[in-house]
Amino acid sequence: MKFASWNVNGLRARAEHGGFLEFCKEYSPDFICLQEIKMAPWQKQFDLGDVYEYWNPCSTKGVSGTAIFSKQKAMSMVLDMGVDFGGDDGRIITLEYFDFYLVTAYVPTGTGGKKSEAIQKKLVWLNDFVEYIKALNQKKPVILCGDMNIAHNEIDLSYPDHKSTGFTDEERAVITDILDSGFCDSFRYLHPNAETQYTWVSNRFKTGGLRLDYFFVSNVLNPKIIKADILREKVPTDHCPILLELEMEQL
Repeated sequence: MKFASWNVNGLRARAEHGGFLEFCKEYSPDFICLQEIKMAPWQKQFDLGDVYEYWNPCSTKGVSGTAIFSKQKAMSMVLDMGVDFGGDDGRIITLEYFDFYLVTAYVPTGTGGKKSEAIQKKLVWLNDFVEYIKALNQKKPVILCGDMNIAHNEIDLSYPDHKSTGFTDEERAVITDILDSGFCDSFRYLHPNAETQYTWVSNRFKTGGLRLDYFFVSNVLNPKIIKADILREKVPTDHCPILLELEMEQL
């Protein structure tokens, strides 16, 4: 079973001339999880064929938002965390299937305004999100993907600076907390020492990068991990797709 995750930074633009449709045709994922779609369902002008569509657009036009396109119909869907928290930015979708939960998330950047306040708001959001993920994991295995806007370790970015947003010790501790609570970073599971493997590279400067996008899976699924790839060479955008393949039967 094949899963893809991609911060598309505007789905309409990516579908028109940014390689999205070509990517879907070449890799044919069973689940395509998208972040920063910046659009509403009624604006969609492309056809992926016979798939189920799950949308969580931001209430503000042209920003944020998430979507999942799936060949498998979900048993249920929860938007955000199922509670009145975190605004209406469309940052989370949870789909329930018989054997697992699939969660895609677009974590706040922690930038904008006063730096200390922005990071603190991000950490508050992350604290609630991690507790939400832990609760799901108590029920059945979880496949969590998306743009976490955090590089976990020094190997995951070009220029480690522990004072920079996205690599502060407090933010990195959140990823550690996810792993310690029963999850595996699928890419590092298969490629523990791979260097310069970044999912985000500056379009403007083309120097350096960060691994901000992840597939975390519940530890019980670790033996089923076949592939966990970063497809940087496929798409010349700031974020690139990441791919996870699990040895699981079709639903």
